[in-house]
Amino acid sequence: MRFCYFNHFPYRDLTYRPAVWPYPSHLADRNAAASQICEYLDQASLADSVGFDWIAFGEEHSTPFGMIPNVSLAAAAVIARTRNSKIALLGAPIPLLNPLRVAEEIAWLDSASQGRIIVGLLRGVPQSYAQYSVDPDESWDRFEEAVAVILKSLSEHKPFSWKSRYYKFDDVSVWPRCLQTPHPPIIFSGGSARSLALAARYGAGVAFTHLVKKSSLQEARTQFALHERHSAVRAPRFLGVYGFISNTETDARRILEEGLSYMTNYLSGSFDERKREILSRTRYSTGMLPNTAPANRFRDALTLSERIEARLVVCGTPEQVRSQIEVIVSETNVDVLSVHFQVGNIPHDLVCNAITLFGREVIPFFRGGWVR
Repeated sequence: MRFCYFNHFPYRDLTYRPAVWPYPSHLADRNAAASQICEYLDQASLADSVGFDWIAFGEEHSTPFGMIPNVSLAAAAVIARTRNSKIALLGAPIPLLNPLRVAEEIAWLDSASQGRIIVGLLRGVPQSYAQYSVDPDESWDRFEEAVAVILKSLSEHKPFSWKSRYYKFDDVSVWPRCLQTPHPPIIFSGGSARSLALAARYGAGVAFTHLVKKSSLQEARTQFALHERHSAVRAPRFLGVYGFISNTETDARRILEEGLSYMTNYLSGSFDERKREILSRTRYSTGMLPNTAPANRFRDALTLSERIEARLVVCGTPEQVRSQIEVIVSETNVDVLSVHFQVGNIPHDLVCNAITLFGREVIPFFRGGWVR
């Protein structure tokens, strides 16, 4: 059982939610944003020091929901601050990017980290297609072509040319080579039959980064079972939950409720509304599980107790969190459990306390090194 610290670098100081997306950038106080980015990098370093196996980042565009425009930037910053944890890029929205450039960044990061990189290759969220002026209806075809370009670029060590519908490169030769051979482990989203088929084809892992609906855990369990049935190799299964841990249940619940409220009411809202608008006129969500379709994120107004009962979050004292994780593991057979401690505007010092407590009281319990 491995544990992951995940952070998408939310902006914590919004005082109101604009009516439309994208949010105007004048709402971001320069000093506050700079301070928060540095604090999040410190959190990653702390997670490495207390025993987290992975450190992971998500990428967002034109939104205070996450201040990481390129997961490679966050990974490069964290590589220098950590020594043991794997660094997971979860992930790059490759239909919006130059796949050759993505391959070069992966190879460099893998070399610089001494082989600690894990790569999530994702389609990205619908509103980012509007931001980058890419047709969402082309997302799947672009995605599959880009995956093929990236993996061939990382695996092939003689110059080659590439020509497909969306990508044309006359001379491809990636420097430096990845330290891991033939390339770092790859992870795809587990939210559709098409992505599961890709995972099986490439021997890749699958991930559910955020659980947001009552049926999420059950659907993740079903997709994990399909992945195991059709994949020729045992690749990581990744599950992400929001959570908080404290010495008292009352404190943990209060802090997490406040963070979830800020995330839903300030960081999402019109952000999700733009998703729904794009999805209503495109084929982006074709083939996705009903739960994982972007329009359904945070659709259900669940109480914290309902989220805990549905195993969408972990929350409470160390003993309670250990019990909750045991249930999640038994129900899904997950390999890597990610806990997102930086929920909304939870203060940095409280998140650091939670990371430390989790490393001291929870991780050893699942490693056979637990001493009461």
